[in-house]
Amino acid sequence: MYKVAASLALFVSLAFQASAQSGFGRIPVGDACGLFSGPVSSRCVSGSICCNVAPDLNLCTLGTECPKEFIPEGGLCSGIAGPIPLPCYPGTTCCDVSPDNSQCLRDCKA
Repeated sequence: MYKVAASLALFVSLAFQASAQSGFGRIPVGDACGLFSGPVSSRCVSGSICCNVAPDLNLCTLGTECPKEFIPEGGLCSGIAGPIPLPCYPGTTCCDVSPDNSQCLRDCKA
């Protein structure tokens, strides 16, 4: 019985390591990577980092550096004067809503 339990534990450990290296178990952009209780055990997907976006909330954000500010969901990210130099809140995208305006939204509707 001990050999079976040890073999199972070794298999689970190796499977977890392989899945972590292949991207499985990674946190997608826009999801929480740290809360008031501290950081989570997984890492952000490749090409993103964990950034503080609010008190006691860290989200995976595209890029290699954390910006100082984010445009909130529903906020304008581009207007008649051109794009705003801040990124959209993690998990949102700058979507065209009219010929002269774009907003940070979770889902761009066609």
